Amino acid sequence: EYLHYPISAGMESFYKIAAAIVWADRDHFKRFIEKGYMANEGVLEQILPEESLQNKPRRQEAMKVLNALQTLESACDEGESRLVGMGRAFADMQKLKMFGAYYWPAKQIFDIDKKNLPIAKAPSTVCTINPKATDAQYYLCVDHAGVHFVAQSSGPNAQPFHRLFQFNKEAVERVLNHGVDHGNQRVAFVVSTLNSHSLEIENMTVVMQCAAAVDVAFGITMIQALRSDIP
Repeated sequence: EYLHYPISAGMESFYKIAAAIVWADRDHFKRFIEKGYMANEGVLEQILPEESLQNKPRRQEAMKVLNALQTLESACDEGESRLVGMGRAFADMQKLKMFGAYYWPAKQIFDIDKKNLPIAKAPSTVCTINPKATDAQYYLCVDHAGVHFVAQSSGPNAQPFHRLFQFNKEAVERVLNHGVDHGNQRVAFVVSTLNSHSLEIENMTVVMQCAAAVDVAFGITMIQALRSDIP
């Protein structure tokens, strides 16, 4: 799951995790380090998320991992077991904001026929996830907190867009209902959010085109069923 992490924010965290993976499996990576092959195709992909490698110079990324490894080596015992090393790497992975979430690629759609929506009496007002980028490609992420809409911004230093609609009934932005249109691969949400014009909280509709729409709906249903504070 870590290697498919959907956003590339917090690269320092990725370098630290990558170094921990290399240290834990140092017998495997030793030959790549000694021969200067860390930047080779297929090597960085074993220790850094695919999304984080997009549009970045591989040799520079490899050097940053090796610098993090050097720092880690100075604090570790050479006789440390692989199990202990992997435990350290996993603990660092758990600190990532989206670690453990289910996520699928999706795109918001605005051409909506209310009669075909999978939610009865859904609000006519559409909530635009990101008014500054209405055609953005998202990762639709679902975890115990709620439904995250995440989009990777362009540029090597750009911060990803992230908007969360929570399951917590006390939250301003929360998921009230969801449904799936099997035939058209769409998942719909009724959300509570702030109307930027009236400055009042109101219910709105969000519809996402997603090949895994059924999986999204199932994931949300299962998580809500496991949460004791969801009515």
